[in-house]
Amino acid sequence: MGLIGAPQSVLAQSCSTSGIDPVTVTCNDPGGIITTTNTTNTVSPNAATNDRIRSFSADLTAWACVCTKRAAIALVAVFFAPIPLPRSAQAQAFETISPPSGYNFLGVAGVSADGNVVVGSIRPEGRSTDADSEAFRRTATTDLVGIGFLPGEASGVNADGSVIVGDSQFVNHAGGPNSNAGAFRWTLSTGMAAVGNYIFTANGVSGDGSVVIGTVGSGVISTNPQAVLWTSSTGVVGLGFPAGATASEAVGVNGNGTVVVGNGFPNGTGTSDAFRWTAATGPVSLGFLPGANSSYARGVSGDGSAVVGYSQWPSNQTEAFRWKASTGMVGLGFLPGDNFSLAMAVNSDGSVVVGAGAVGTSSLFRAFRWTADTGMQSIYGMLAANGVKFSMWPDMVATGVSADGTVIVGNGRDAAGNYEGWIARIPINAFALLDLAGVDHTLGSLVWVVR
Repeated sequence: MGLIGAPQSVLAQSCSTSGIDPVTVTCNDPGGIITTTNTTNTVSPNAATNDRIRSFSADLTAWACVCTKRAAIALVAVFFAPIPLPRSAQAQAFETISPPSGYNFLGVAGVSADGNVVVGSIRPEGRSTDADSEAFRRTATTDLVGIGFLPGEASGVNADGSVIVGDSQFVNHAGGPNSNAGAFRWTLSTGMAAVGNYIFTANGVSGDGSVVIGTVGSGVISTNPQAVLWTSSTGVVGLGFPAGATASEAVGVNGNGTVVVGNGFPNGTGTSDAFRWTAATGPVSLGFLPGANSSYARGVSGDGSAVVGYSQWPSNQTEAFRWKASTGMVGLGFLPGDNFSLAMAVNSDGSVVVGAGAVGTSSLFRAFRWTADTGMQSIYGMLAANGVKFSMWPDMVATGVSADGTVIVGNGRDAAGNYEGWIARIPINAFALLDLAGVDHTLGSLVWVVR
């Protein structure tokens, strides 16, 4: 097998000098996949592809091609080595985010769309509840730094990491300092500033940082808790309830703040109904997976097209889902051996979903990454299979993913039982089809076919 990414004369030479004769040449271009057994590429076995073959012969540098022969797969390493890899195809990595000295707990809430800023909360030694936590920010070039008042928790970060939202009991609301826990919005220039004049839980922020979403308490703008959004120009605005619900919460917002997702709660049923909100439609129920009686939204893609979360059955079993207008709610399945799964976050276009799976009612989770091409894969398994060495964590939950799907963050307990955060870097195409300029031409996930 040889990777081809040079003028036509090099194509014939590379295949013949590698002892691959006859050879199948498979090439990917924006129009599809073309296959021919003629290494000169002057004749195509498929008349419908003649024009493409001629175009291919004239400018091979715009293509990514593979020569294959029966049992030739072992040669792949020889031909991959000389090709310069672009950033997206470089080595995978796993990094631990540990609590600073004096703290014994760290939880990661999410990662910025560019993959550079991680936010969450840390808890001092001797404290045992979320009310004792402090929000933190960590960048690719700086250590973990607390961003404000204790107690406080970060729950969301915008696209470039410049805006963080969450909750703090020391934010100064209309009732005075320390009067009630309230939402905050943080920037480097303003520090931690109150959002609205209500008892307000912030659960997320838009990619541009202008829209904060969350939930206000009972009796604030309705009898029961209600999903809301906040902007500096509108203040807090109620988003209402999906049909049949008497309470609601907002848990995610897209890049420009026009799509909000959340959950509605019918009174007295103990169930949940995931919804998607726009100004034009209001909160619209997304339904359930077949046989389930609840659904919980947990995130929305940056473009607003995909909603992820999980459906739950009366037996309490859960399955991760992805919802799109074209498909409705679709179950994503389970990791091998598991029968529970939860989707927690999704990338910018909805193509990469992350979350966690488990067996039965076990509290030990395995973090996963899902795409339509690969299905659900263990993040630990993906990294270990590609040479990333670290002790397996017995408990891992993925809570955030970058816009391009290559940076995944989460929480868990490491091999020593410590509560820590983690960052996994998993290139989209770890084994990419590249031309000589290092440009990735892979269509979806690469699967080697031995001929």
